[in-house]
Amino acid sequence: MKKVVMMMLLCLTTSMLIMAGCDKNNNEAQKTESTVKTAPEQKVPEVTEKEAKKVLQENINEIVQSFSKMEKENGWNRNNPGDFETAKAGLKNVISEHFTKNQLSELLRIFNASRDTDMQPFPIHIEPEVRFSYEQEKEKLKMNTFSPANDAGNPAEIWEFHLIYKDRKWLMDEWSFDTKADVNLTKEEAEKLLHILEFKDITFIKEERSNPTKYIFKVKEQVITVNAATSVIEYSYNDISSNQNQENANQKETNRQQTKTQPNGSGNHTNQGTQKGSEEKAAAGLSKAEFLNELSSLEKQEKHSENTVTTVDIRAEINENYQLWDNKLNEIYHVLKNNMSATAFETMKSKQIAWIKSKESRVQAIRNDPNNGTMALIEADEASYTMTKERCYELVNSYMN
Repeated sequence: MKKVVMMMLLCLTTSMLIMAGCDKNNNEAQKTESTVKTAPEQKVPEVTEKEAKKVLQENINEIVQSFSKMEKENGWNRNNPGDFETAKAGLKNVISEHFTKNQLSELLRIFNASRDTDMQPFPIHIEPEVRFSYEQEKEKLKMNTFSPANDAGNPAEIWEFHLIYKDRKWLMDEWSFDTKADVNLTKEEAEKLLHILEFKDITFIKEERSNPTKYIFKVKEQVITVNAATSVIEYSYNDISSNQNQENANQKETNRQQTKTQPNGSGNHTNQGTQKGSEEKAAAGLSKAEFLNELSSLEKQEKHSENTVTTVDIRAEINENYQLWDNKLNEIYHVLKNNMSATAFETMKSKQIAWIKSKESRVQAIRNDPNNGTMALIEADEASYTMTKERCYELVNSYMN
């Protein structure tokens, strides 16, 4: 009997120990589960349209800055192009694994190609302030925007970007573009494009319902058309009185003949001298005031001879003045390049490309305008010289301190 009782007590004790152990394990499991549940999850921010534009532009700027940093650190140039592994490491916090695998090689190719000409935008030139739409699905952000036609002959493009939110940051996951025959610009978008390209005193005149549609604007004293299908900007003189054109041309010629000869400086501005001067000034960090004084001095070197009467001589004189300011413009450009941040310089460079397109378009329009008659070539040369001179002042006033 005693043995039976002892066996029962032993079984009871064992059962209690097992139950105690199970309760302990359950408590530990519950604590672990509680810890997992209370761990903070990554919260994806919901973005507004303004914030979406900022996210996109900041990501593209980071790509530019990263490539600029890698270029300087690794000595990348035309003879020493960038390599994939270095680019992959340098962009690991900017682009996703998906982008690295599928599109980084092409982006690197575009970068290396852009080193062949300093005036090629990299990586892309978009204008979200002209056209922009977006949609967000949790950690995925999809955006559509617009890239206008450029002076290199590249057509307008519709761009689509996909970004993904990872480790509290938006990363570029994918991008693509479509070159459409008709980007279908609205009047409002055309006007925004002109503002972004730094046209001033813009007044809408009319919408020309042709094929394609064109929007006609007056910019200061010029008439400009924006092609709704291609976004190409052209100068047009069709809406200006031919009599007024001829009168203006005659008046300019009269003024030229009456202008007194101004003292001429050395006038020997070679490209080599310009580049050397710009490098010295970049190192010295010349101020806006100092550059404005230089521009004022350069005006005194222009030639405006009252004895110049033939078309050949007049054009030669204008082109000599143009060369003065073109050399100075190149010098200013290189000084800015050596003193601006990579992001700011890329923005300025894109605007400079647009300005070149605008100048060439205007000069060509004047040269081909039948209303200008025999003065067409002189007027075209005059426009090229005047616009280049004005651009020098614009760059100094807008980008120097």
